[in-house]
Amino acid sequence: MGQESPASNSLPLLRKLKPIFILSLLITLATASTSLVGLLNTSTIYPNVALQSAFATNDIVNLIIGVPFLLGTMWATSRHKLNGLLYWPGALLYVLYNHITYLFAMPQSWAFVVHLLIVAATIYTVVVLFMHIDSQKVKSIIEGALPAKFTGGVLAGLGIVFLLRGASTVGTIYNGHSLVGDPDVATLIADSVLALIWIIGGIALWRHRTVGYAVGPALLFNVNLLFLALIVLMLIQTLTTIWGYALIDFVVIIVMALVCLVPLGLYIHNMAQVRATRQ
Repeated sequence: MGQESPASNSLPLLRKLKPIFILSLLITLATASTSLVGLLNTSTIYPNVALQSAFATNDIVNLIIGVPFLLGTMWATSRHKLNGLLYWPGALLYVLYNHITYLFAMPQSWAFVVHLLIVAATIYTVVVLFMHIDSQKVKSIIEGALPAKFTGGVLAGLGIVFLLRGASTVGTIYNGHSLVGDPDVATLIADSVLALIWIIGGIALWRHRTVGYAVGPALLFNVNLLFLALIVLMLIQTLTTIWGYALIDFVVIIVMALVCLVPLGLYIHNMAQVRATRQ
């Protein structure tokens, strides 16, 4: 997951990360706790079939993907791994995505308040973490390894696709052609939030902006993590319910996931080569 910084054993930071580590650990604990509570008290936490179908499986995915990957990026950062630091905000954005979905889908209850607090804490942590990263130094280290235009194009393009999909869904709702339940609307909101972030970060990277190199690996990691979670979610739901996803939907998801995996693979490969040449 993380290569050591090619330049040195120190990370490109402007401030110490201890407060961010504490906040991130609390967010991880809260995510694990809410997922466990949801699994152990499904009918209570999710009072209708639509919520149970949407989120019971997602709680499992949070525990086997979201929590471990977030802890993994934090551990890698503590071991002075550059990619651990750069991927860490991406793992937090995965957590943010999930809790935005829960927030807008859940009925007004104590669970709603919990998810609201997690969303607020995660946004704050992501923003402050990015502020702690020395963007100029990151650019000087990874500029030759991260295919800026390709990665930026993939991020921005994916964001546009998600926004267009959201606009199409909203149009369908208002035209009265289908009835979209709360979980679907909540997912649409979460998709739109991340899509805007991907577009902004992708354009910055495409234009070789300093901030683009600082956020690029995080967004790339976030996109791939979300697709991995979606694929696992689809497989679990297909195996545990009498209904499954249409083959065409699954193939489209796989293709999109592979497209997003290419720039991440290139970046990891190039960073390994850069590190090898500087040793």
